[in-house]
Amino acid sequence: KILQSLFPAPEYAFSKASNGVEALALLERGSWDIVVADVMLPHMSGYELTRQIRERFTSFELPVLLLTARGQAEDIVAGFRVGANDYVTKPIEGYVLKARINTLVHLKSSINDRIRFEAAFLQAQIQPHFLFNTINSIVSLAESDIGKMTELLIAFGDYLRYSFSCENAQPLVPIRHELELLEAYLFVQKQRFGDRINVLWDVDESLSFEIPPLSIQPLVENAIKHGILKRVKGG
Repeated sequence: KILQSLFPAPEYAFSKASNGVEALALLERGSWDIVVADVMLPHMSGYELTRQIRERFTSFELPVLLLTARGQAEDIVAGFRVGANDYVTKPIEGYVLKARINTLVHLKSSINDRIRFEAAFLQAQIQPHFLFNTINSIVSLAESDIGKMTELLIAFGDYLRYSFSCENAQPLVPIRHELELLEAYLFVQKQRFGDRINVLWDVDESLSFEIPPLSIQPLVENAIKHGILKRVKGG
């Protein structure tokens, strides 16, 4: 009730758990910005709840704010030792609680933005030489094999579409999205290097989980550039 009065709907949404076990079950469903927990909980203390949360999430992935009537230094230190991000003692001042929550949520959001920026920066570094080399291959095929040139253009277009998709601004994308990008990338490389690169796909068609965007193709590109193409016969 305190949180709902401080953060009005529909801008904010809350889920309530009456004990630590229920809280952990809630964390398995959906994504969360912050956990606000009392130290004194039935069946499981707030310290133990925090410790178990830290087994699944880092302090940046899911901040934990503990509430307690015990404001002794050893109590506060115990909370930080198990992974709490912050501590508010009772009686709770509403404006203090709101400020602490806003600080932790904004910090989490800023870190996530930084991670996405760094991933995009890495991808931007990886792409240029591949783009230029592919364009040169397309130009060279224009004089020797129009059919192959057309296939390469289509695959190259798919690669660009998946690489610059707005989905890549999200923290996670479906594995299928990543594999389609990878398929287009490998087709282009196969056309460029011929028998020096051989690709065998062994993928479970039922895969449905999500991963960080643009995380597989850089690994494959490095494997080809620094592994396969370093060998005379390829691989």
